[in-house]
Amino acid sequence: MVMKKNVMRKNLRQSIVKSIGRYIAIMAIIALGSGMFVGLRVTRTDMVATGQQYTDNQNMFDLRLVNSYGWSDEDVKTVAAMDGIESAEGGKFLDAFIAQKDGEKDAVYRIHSVPKTVNKVYLLGGRMPTKPDECLVDGSDATDAVLGTKITVSENNDKTTLESLHERSFTVWAISARLFIWILPGEAPPSVTVPLIIIFIFPRNPLP
Repeated sequence: MVMKKNVMRKNLRQSIVKSIGRYIAIMAIIALGSGMFVGLRVTRTDMVATGQQYTDNQNMFDLRLVNSYGWSDEDVKTVAAMDGIESAEGGKFLDAFIAQKDGEKDAVYRIHSVPKTVNKVYLLGGRMPTKPDECLVDGSDATDAVLGTKITVSENNDKTTLESLHERSFTVWAISARLFIWILPGEAPPSVTVPLIIIFIFPRNPLP
C-alpha cells in the first residue's frame, strides 16, 4: 500500500516536471477564476458601502416634498420639527430658456438654488459661487471647459420667470457631482434642446 502511494507521487511529480508549462497555466486559470469569484462576491458590498458613504457625507435627502403652490418658510420649519426628521431645507427651482450662440434655438435649463445643509455640493472642479451672478453646473455632462463661460437667460422667458431671477447672466465657477438622483419628469417643449441642464444659483429671496 505504501509502495503504491510512493509510485503515484513519483508519477505525479514526473508529470508536472515534464509539462511544467501546462501545469502553471492550469494553476493560473484556477487562480484567475478564484479571484474573479471573490471579486464578484464583494463588489456589491463595496459598491453599497461607497454609495452609502457618499450619501451620508453629502447629507442627501430621503424624501422630496413638492406641491403646486410651493412651501413657505414656516412650512419648512414645521417639517423640520416633525418626529423622525433629522434635517429639512427649502429650495427653489424653475425651468428657463437660456440663449444659445450662433442663433441656435433656446435651450431649457433647470435653475436651482444652492443647497446648504441637505444635498450638499460636492465639487468636481472650480470653486463655490460667492456672488449673485455666479453659478455652478451639474457635472453629469460638463467638463472643465465650461468654467468661466457665461449662461445668459433668454428674453423669450415669460415675465414671471424673468422677475424670479436677480441676474440675467451667470458665470460658471464650478462643476458639481449630481446632487439629485432621479430622472427629471415631463418633457421639454419641442422648440428647445433636451435633456435639461441643471445650474445652481443663489435665489432672489433666500430661504433660511
